[in-house]
Amino acid sequence: MTIPGGEGVALVEQREREQLALVGLRVDFPGYRITRGRRHDDAPGSWVAALHDPVVGVDPTVIASTAADLRAALEDQRRRARDGEKPLIERYRP
Repeated sequence: MTIPGGEGVALVEQREREQLALVGLRVDFPGYRITRGRRHDDAPGSWVAALHDPVVGVDPTVIASTAADLRAALEDQRRRARDGEKPLIERYRP
């Protein structure tokens, strides 16, 4: 037996958690434009971060399947930038 509206409530709660994760990522990584992609069927897709401040990262775009994976990848980007690795676009400038 299922409770009427149970799936709808779970979906709303999931969207709220994802929205909070998105806000948290944007606050913690202000040098990126962070969005949530959409799949072809309009369902939520990948988590995407586009680098806007080359001081804080290396790769121009970082894509992950979960918010937690994106956070880990952005923390790695931060470490690499701190260690002196140059952003891809700067490494190949004449």
